[in-house]
Amino acid sequence: MDLGQIYQKTEKGYEEIRSRRFKLPKRPRTLLILVDGRTPLDLVLGQARALGIEDSTVFELIGQGFIAPLGAGAVEAGLADSDPEERFRSTQRFMNESVVNALGLRALFFTLKLERCASLSDLRELMPAYQQALAKAGDPVQAEVLTARLQLLLARGAEP
Repeated sequence: MDLGQIYQKTEKGYEEIRSRRFKLPKRPRTLLILVDGRTPLDLVLGQARALGIEDSTVFELIGQGFIAPLGAGAVEAGLADSDPEERFRSTQRFMNESVVNALGLRALFFTLKLERCASLSDLRELMPAYQQALAKAGDPVQAEVLTARLQLLLARGAEP
């Protein structure tokens, strides 16, 4: 397996995020959220390890059809991420998925704030509320790792 490869969620992966239909346990679900179609696998696994998620979990997600590698040639497009609207939407989606995963229904008020955001600047301003919401989940390591990922996504999407 090429650790520099970029993986993305499949339709089944998105279905799990939306509805919890396949009832993934918490750690594999968290890894599924970390897979964003823009970050190389080695960086995703590094963040997952910090959360106590074993590398073998990625093989489970691949084997069960929740994630798949991006095709050759699409890797550069995923890294370039040139569409500002897509950068905004994917960052907003990450924030929503990670908070809902951590808090469940208790994420409602944060989600309402998130839906009012219209730009990456708005998402940056929501960072303290994001950190506070994750802190409510009671897992400081998870909050730290997810906040670091969000900072990376926001830095990649820096508006001129």
